[in-house]
Amino acid sequence: ATFLPRPGPREGHRASPGARAMPHQRVPQLRVLEDVQDSMRFELCNTDVSMANALRRIMIAEVPTICIEAIEFNENTTDLQDEFIAHRLGLIPMRFSGNMRDVNYQHQCDCGAACERCTFFFQLVVDHEALTRDKQEHEKELPINITSRRLVSLNPDIQPAHWSNSDEERLMTERLTPEEQGILITKLGPGQKLSLTAMAHKGIGKEHAKWSPVAVATFKYDPVIKIDERGLMAQLTTREASDEFINQCPTHVFAYDSITNKVVVRSPENCMFCRECLHYLEDGRESQDGPLPLTIKHSPDKFTFTVETTGALTPREVVEAALTELREKLHRIHLALIDRQTRVQG
Repeated sequence: ATFLPRPGPREGHRASPGARAMPHQRVPQLRVLEDVQDSMRFELCNTDVSMANALRRIMIAEVPTICIEAIEFNENTTDLQDEFIAHRLGLIPMRFSGNMRDVNYQHQCDCGAACERCTFFFQLVVDHEALTRDKQEHEKELPINITSRRLVSLNPDIQPAHWSNSDEERLMTERLTPEEQGILITKLGPGQKLSLTAMAHKGIGKEHAKWSPVAVATFKYDPVIKIDERGLMAQLTTREASDEFINQCPTHVFAYDSITNKVVVRSPENCMFCRECLHYLEDGRESQDGPLPLTIKHSPDKFTFTVETTGALTPREVVEAALTELREKLHRIHLALIDRQTRVQG
């Protein structure tokens, strides 16, 4: 899948006076390797590390989500103070089914306080006595888990993300009752009550980490592994020596080809640059100044990303939103440069 098409002229935009086409233009491409409910692996190629790192940082800090930001406590007789419960509520990921661009940031909304365009309301009202009224006498003295299942949204378009994938949902369904499924907020003991109203707002991870849609967003350089077959065969003269060399790699990058009787690169993508194979060859060469029959380098234009989400957004939504934000940033820089050049030229 190619998510990054070659940028072209846009309606209403003008090129810089005297501008020429950039030589050796690159067309970044993205290829999805794995895409499941809460994680994705993909390759980004035909670009450099600055763009790869920019994409990673945007996924972490500039893709907007919705989280609880303000809470009004009506009653709290649990063992946890208001601040503890508020903190736990703020970290619950919220799944929004609408268009995030239609939601205003609260500080940019013209309502002045709270409205349906910038604020989502939730209610949590639980009473241990009421919840245990129909239970047996010995169960009425046991504490009750209060989870995100009991957090009621007043807007059907937004709901707490009780789990991030179907495996978590299956395990919860097998082990817990429907009321106990979800993210644990607090425990309610005999005689205790909790009543509150929560307000959720749109934000980004740069403002607070609770708005970050990802738990993991990393990339690694694609390895470029080259073997000097003649030099390697001269150093690994027996099958036992070849097997010993192959076993140095903890991720099984190399293998022995019984047809050609040579060591070959079987899974280069598994390389984690631990250099154990190079250390083995360094210790076994005759001259300490001689070249090694194996080189491992970082690819300058190919990177493998791993993205794991919190459940607020799917990995594909996070990546697409980050790519859109990155393109808009570059476009704003481009327009600023055009405006400055135009003013300089009069």
